[in-house]
Amino acid sequence: MHMKKFVLLVILFFGVASFLNAQVICNFEDGTTGPLTLHVMGCGDWDNVDLHPVSETFEIVDNPDQSGINTSAKVLKFTRRGTDNGGLPWGGFWAGADPNLDVTANKIVHYKAWKPRISPLKFKLEGGATGTYEIFSVAAQTLTNAWEEFAFDFTANGVSGDYPTVALMPDFEDPLTITGDIVIYIDDIYLSNSTSPSGLNDPAPSEFAIYPNPVQSTLYISNMKNVNKIVVSNIIGQSLIQVDKITANYIEVNVSNLLKGLYIVTVYDQYGNASARKFMKE
Repeated sequence: MHMKKFVLLVILFFGVASFLNAQVICNFEDGTTGPLTLHVMGCGDWDNVDLHPVSETFEIVDNPDQSGINTSAKVLKFTRRGTDNGGLPWGGFWAGADPNLDVTANKIVHYKAWKPRISPLKFKLEGGATGTYEIFSVAAQTLTNAWEEFAFDFTANGVSGDYPTVALMPDFEDPLTITGDIVIYIDDIYLSNSTSPSGLNDPAPSEFAIYPNPVQSTLYISNMKNVNKIVVSNIIGQSLIQVDKITANYIEVNVSNLLKGLYIVTVYDQYGNASARKFMKE
């Protein structure tokens, strides 16, 4: 593959385009669920907060699979109860939204999910002046044990104005066939006016510079904004060097052990956004 085309694909793959015409509901990076107050539903006794706190079903954790379309640091872990524990098809959460979700301009809900099995996904808007609606994702799930983004298009339902309550159901199999519990991860819940993925909330750190290029032993990376991870990979995407917990806007990377050839350096900011540059190792 031509190098320029490959770099373009890398950039698109990591979603470094600006997050335009979209409203983030929550991305869990600050350790909270943002405006949403979660309540468990469809999980048997775990629906009852007097028996089980919400934290036994929903917990913000480190992203267990920082790859593909989702390299963010924090995600929501959902312990989905199977039928042995009273699980129902609509297992997930309902949540009060404060402030309410305004779907006047942006009527399409998105979220990312990491699931161990294929099943339908739903989202519900409830309590608004234009009615209550519960719909399936525009596109069916195709991956397991990998991040995938889903869109829920309420445009045809004529929704508008504020909605005080939402519900997320990432495993809506009816009838439910799993007997044991499984774990599902959720991230990046947002509203937009398009069913296409829009990337993450903040622009990627695209202004960083690398030099010298070509390089023999030390690659200098500067002008980094909120960058906390750097990855050097070969042209087929294999990670060769990784530097974590970066606190400065300038860093030196030892590339002397790399073979001669073309490489990609990708920087990730605190929101999981990424930007890439190519360089030549002499």
